[in-house]
Formats: sequence, C-alpha cells, structure tokens
Amino acid sequence: MARKPRIHFTGAVYHVMLRGNDGQAIFFDSKDYSVFDQLLAEGIHGFCWLPYHFHTVVKVADTPLSQIIGICLSVYPLDQCMRDKNRSPL
Repeated sequence: MARKPRIHFTGAVYHVMLRGNDGQAIFFDSKDYSVFDQLLAEGIHGFCWLPYHFHTVVKVADTPLSQIIGICLSVYPLDQCMRDKNRSPL
C-alpha cells in the first residue's frame, strides 16, 4: 500500500534523512558538501552531513518539500557525474 501524500503547508518544518545506495558514500570531498549546501541553502535550520548519509531540518515556504528534495537529488548526482566520470551511481 502506497504512502499517503504529504500535506504541504507554508512554514512546515521537516526532518529529512537520506542514505547512499547500499551504504555507499554520498559525499567524497569538501566540494561535495559545498554543492549540496548551495542546493539546500534556503530554509535549513540544522544539518548533520556525514560521508554516508545526511540529516537536515528544513522549513518550507511555497515550494513543497518533495520538489525541494527532488531537485537536490537530481542536480547533486549530475554534478557528481560531471566531476568524476568513474564514480558509481549515488
């Protein structure tokens, strides 16, 4: 059974957590953290970014959380691929 859609309202605060595929690293160097920081810069209230996963607390405005995270999880891996062609998928 599918999860019910998340109800969006302006000003909501969410805890977001993501792990790499099969426990693989998602951050490899300081540039990776910088790119991800730029993608999530607006609305972050707290974060813990570790090589293999991250936790962040995000306050949303008009853009739903699913769109914010969707953009990050499509742009960030593309940046990874452009910088290191030999790296496996995140």
